[in-house]
Amino acid sequence: MKKIYTIAFIYLLATSLYAQCWQTVSAGRDHTIAIKPNGTLWAWGYNGYGQLGDGTKVEKTAPVQIGVDSNWKTVSAGSNSSLAIKTDGTLWAWGDNLFGQLGDGSYANVRLVPTRIGTDSNWKLVSEGSQYGLAIKTDGTLWAWGDNTFGQLGNQAVFAIIPRQVGVGSDWAAISAGDVHTAAIKKDGTLWAWGFNSYGQLGDATTTSKPTPTKIGSDTNWQSIDCGSEFSLAIKTNGTLWTWGSNYFGKLGTGTFDDKNVPTQIGTSNNWKSISAGYYNAIAIKTDGTLWGWGEVIGTSNDRRNIATQIGTDTDWLTPSAGERHAFAFKTDGSLWAWGNGNWGKLGVGSYLDFSAPQPVTAPAPSGSINQFFCSATTINDLKVIGSNLKWYSTPTGGDPLQLTTPLENGKSYYASQTVSGCESATRLNVTVSVNLLPTPPPPGPSSTIFCGPSTLNNLSLVGTNINWYATSAGGAPLPLSTTLVDGTHYFASQTINGCESSSRLEIVTNAEITPAPTYIASIREVCGEFNIYSVFSVLYNPVYLTPTGGSRIPIQTKVIDGNTYYVSEVGKCGESLARTKTVIKINRTPSPISLANEKWISIFAGDDFSEAVRDDGTRWYWGSNLNGSDIPNPVRSSDSWRFITGNSDNTMGIQTNGTLWLNNRQVGNQIDWLTMASSWSFNTIDREWREHYSAIKTDGTLWTCIAITNGPWIDKYFCL
Repeated sequence: MKKIYTIAFIYLLATSLYAQCWQTVSAGRDHTIAIKPNGTLWAWGYNGYGQLGDGTKVEKTAPVQIGVDSNWKTVSAGSNSSLAIKTDGTLWAWGDNLFGQLGDGSYANVRLVPTRIGTDSNWKLVSEGSQYGLAIKTDGTLWAWGDNTFGQLGNQAVFAIIPRQVGVGSDWAAISAGDVHTAAIKKDGTLWAWGFNSYGQLGDATTTSKPTPTKIGSDTNWQSIDCGSEFSLAIKTNGTLWTWGSNYFGKLGTGTFDDKNVPTQIGTSNNWKSISAGYYNAIAIKTDGTLWGWGEVIGTSNDRRNIATQIGTDTDWLTPSAGERHAFAFKTDGSLWAWGNGNWGKLGVGSYLDFSAPQPVTAPAPSGSINQFFCSATTINDLKVIGSNLKWYSTPTGGDPLQLTTPLENGKSYYASQTVSGCESATRLNVTVSVNLLPTPPPPGPSSTIFCGPSTLNNLSLVGTNINWYATSAGGAPLPLSTTLVDGTHYFASQTINGCESSSRLEIVTNAEITPAPTYIASIREVCGEFNIYSVFSVLYNPVYLTPTGGSRIPIQTKVIDGNTYYVSEVGKCGESLARTKTVIKINRTPSPISLANEKWISIFAGDDFSEAVRDDGTRWYWGSNLNGSDIPNPVRSSDSWRFITGNSDNTMGIQTNGTLWLNNRQVGNQIDWLTMASSWSFNTIDREWREHYSAIKTDGTLWTCIAITNGPWIDKYFCL
């Protein structure tokens, strides 16, 4: 259906970013076939019938090479099939073959790869229609095959599954297969047409279809012809442009929407050079290199123009190829450009987007990180991107490639292109460089750390980025975070910022801490009467068990049993101790106290499981449980110098007759003027200390507060304020 445009060799010598990328292109309905200067075959777009020839039915949004042959000469893309000729003159076809339009002698549904047609090797020109094909041999004879429902083959055959000659003439110079009509020019410059003619697309002043070639008018100066969907375009040797047939969407470019059944000149210009008729649009180029379009999607907007409208302002356009609502055009430097509807990826620019302005069909830009970091002075050669035949520039477009030895500058952007099969990408990857000339510091942190129980490097927490741990201060491989910490071992931490790892490392020594078993629990605990676990062991925070390991914690309200063995653990900052202190319970039954009814008493105090009293003669008496020794079942006299006694659940404080203050038989301070006091106690859960609180009055009437700090049964320090 499309005229095949091949760039003359002289243009391939032009120097440009896109030079020598493409040589021949043909736009079909929704797919495109092209040839590169090295003779390789490429395709992209819709592929539901295998019309791309790559062995699949998968559409492609960017050019893919078809096979490995490098001797392709010319191609023509039709509706859902493709034709091509090699430099050896052989004819090839692929894609849909429902009507025998491939000409391989079959009605095979599809051919997914190029298939040779016959054995002849003198084929010169081809043109693929909607469901039929045309070709001219080097001897000037014309051949056709495929669907002939409307006489478009011109040889009166109903269908032809192999090429059949059209007439007997050998003077055919140019051909073009439309949707279901055909036009051709003979060597004498006369114009001929045949096939479907309901819209006057044959140009013979009728709307009657013709099954054989019919001469159009009497002019002998026709130069080129191209048939679209139900309309035709032609240029005469005098440079004038002519059109006829259906004017749907204004694709005739005559300024109206009226159909024409005879060739009608477009405007008055006589400098038209090349043309291409699409399905709903037309593209043309003048001798001054300007690009023009009309119909639907002409490149300037997605509207419909019924008059030739210039596309852009460039003046270096060479040849066009129109498809269905899209088009391609070569420039004089050999670059190929596409615009219009992007369905199926048929523009070949790597997307499905529509473009109202021409876009270059080239290799894509290379891929890679757009921000790259370096820890020392480096060069272009150290930039890392993915691509082939890379070139680096200092600008996003234009300019000369940079040398690979060019030093990188901190904060500067560099632009990378790649060249694929002779095509350098039109766009470039922008890479911004950060060169870190200052060394990365090690992470901040303590020189030592405490870990509780079995731990790994993953449990060590530092403030820093991308922390690595090592066994040495320099060199070596990073340690896995699952490495088990060993008590007293030195570990070394680095950090990485912007890809730069610190050369120095933070040294940390690890110290293992395991909560020990309590040491203040006696091996034998003597108690008087019935007591529970809490009363005996003061285990608000100390678990008690019946086994040395494992088992369940005994509830604190559980009564202790005489002769039972209990195991007490300690709870510290590293959790509960693994070891437990063993203690045996001995319950003493205290007899009734001796009656001292006839004595005079001046002060008395009762603790949790003991009692004390002061008689009027100053003697101090005590009986009951003795936490750190044997229990005392009967009152025992201590001394004769006391005048007051008080205390709390576990401790005793008193004032002697000389005015001195005592706590658990230890004098508090040197004052000798104490008169009386009261007491209480508390437990500090953070420091694990018992604190005794006393309020006292001196003989001068002043009020004092005394604090005694104890660890277990022993007084660590005391003071009065």
